[in-house]
Amino acid sequence: QIEQIFDRLTRQVASGKKIVLPTAALGSNNMLFLLNREIKQHHRYHTPFSSLMLSVGEIIMPDGMRKPLRADLSFVLPKLFSVLKSFLRDIDLIGSLGAPDEHCLFALLAMTPLDGAEILRERIIKKIDETSFDIDNQSAKVKLVISIAVPSESTKDLKTYLDEARKMHALANS
Repeated sequence: QIEQIFDRLTRQVASGKKIVLPTAALGSNNMLFLLNREIKQHHRYHTPFSSLMLSVGEIIMPDGMRKPLRADLSFVLPKLFSVLKSFLRDIDLIGSLGAPDEHCLFALLAMTPLDGAEILRERIIKKIDETSFDIDNQSAKVKLVISIAVPSESTKDLKTYLDEARKMHALANS
């Protein structure tokens, strides 16, 4: 088993595969720009907003559970994107924050307070629990890690908001 894992990792590194999101997903520059704008709007007009960070915690294969590999994420993230997009409104945005969070999807929920984001999280988890993923020609399930961030009193700017969001995601992942 160790040799198989090593061979798979070697092929993955040699292939130089990157995690590619669908073209409808916002890139990190656009997402960060729009998040920064939302934070400024929140400070000026006191409008609510929240965000979700989604990552794959574990892959559940027929032979057991394991942490996701980069190659797995190439199959899983586009399908997660489609599921998440189906739950979002037209004003909500979904994309990536880039490094060091390229393995995560990030959703910006405009005019959505914490309780609305919690309802959305439960709906997504229920849908993903019912969804199968094709990984290594096997039907697999995924265990999602979904964290919610909302602006707090200490949210001054984009950096402090991202620090808070990443801290919330790390807590949800532990």
